[in-house]
Amino acid sequence: GSYAVQQSDLNDNGGGDGDIDNTATVESDELDDESDSAEQPIVQNPSIDLTKTPDPLIYSAAGQVIHYTLVVTNDGNVDLTNVGVTDSLGITVTCVDTTLAPGDSTTCTGSYTILPIDVLDDFTGVVTNTATALGIFGPQNQEVFDTATAEVTQVPPTAQITPTDTSCSDFSGGTADDLTDLFYLVNKKGEIGSVAEGVMFYYSEITAPSDNFEIVVQQTNNNLWPPIEIQKIGQVILWTDACAKTKADLTTTYDPVSGKVTMQVDGTAAGVQQGDVFILSVKYVPSKLAGTSVSEPHPSVKYTFVSYLDENEIIPSWAGVIANPKN
Repeated sequence: GSYAVQQSDLNDNGGGDGDIDNTATVESDELDDESDSAEQPIVQNPSIDLTKTPDPLIYSAAGQVIHYTLVVTNDGNVDLTNVGVTDSLGITVTCVDTTLAPGDSTTCTGSYTILPIDVLDDFTGVVTNTATALGIFGPQNQEVFDTATAEVTQVPPTAQITPTDTSCSDFSGGTADDLTDLFYLVNKKGEIGSVAEGVMFYYSEITAPSDNFEIVVQQTNNNLWPPIEIQKIGQVILWTDACAKTKADLTTTYDPVSGKVTMQVDGTAAGVQQGDVFILSVKYVPSKLAGTSVSEPHPSVKYTFVSYLDENEIIPSWAGVIANPKN
């Protein structure tokens, strides 16, 4: 005869004695019954496996968010309970399932926001973190664990906020000055009266994914202030890498509520090819923040600009400027 080992046999270690007990009895009308027993040792092999994948793999500015996908697998032969993941950076990790049968997996997620200390002047920053997956097995609540480490690396940004007198050639040649701060005055009505610099540029390097593509520039700020307006549609310009205006057909729109700039690029007739490099410039007018109500105490408000190419974020394209109260 044969017996199929049950998962419960493995989970409770054969009732706690470490083996499967089996007794066979021969019965007879003429003779006494005869019995014999056999024991088959149980081998528990608890094991857990963890993989960790960051997205994106690079960053260029504080405030960018790195999303982590972690997969926890029970690659042993006993059930695991209370499955969870902790992280060395204090990231909160949430898992779909916390009980795993042998062979089962669960997906966990967490995110980390790049801090100013992660961004180095020489672009050599690295964010390294180690996650630990833990599971419990058996009546004694024994633990099994595995770790996985991931790195994301800093890269030079391909975008820049610059003063109004900056040319495409300045940006392309790496000689453009950064504009990191704006200064505003508040009038007696509690509103912004003036802003300096009054005009600024956002430059972003674009690599064409094909002959037709879409560029979107989105801006956010950390204080629910209105967006910084563009000067006009004609000041949203796509340059070639030689800083000549592109001959591609462009359709540009601007949403004043969100500050979103959208440019549709049709480069078929102009011979645009995948891999061609362009430079996008957008002229913004911070002075149009005049009239914005300002709370007390007057805050420093950070505006962040980022480019998207066919709905995918261009990771090094983050650039920011801080509007500070001027005393």
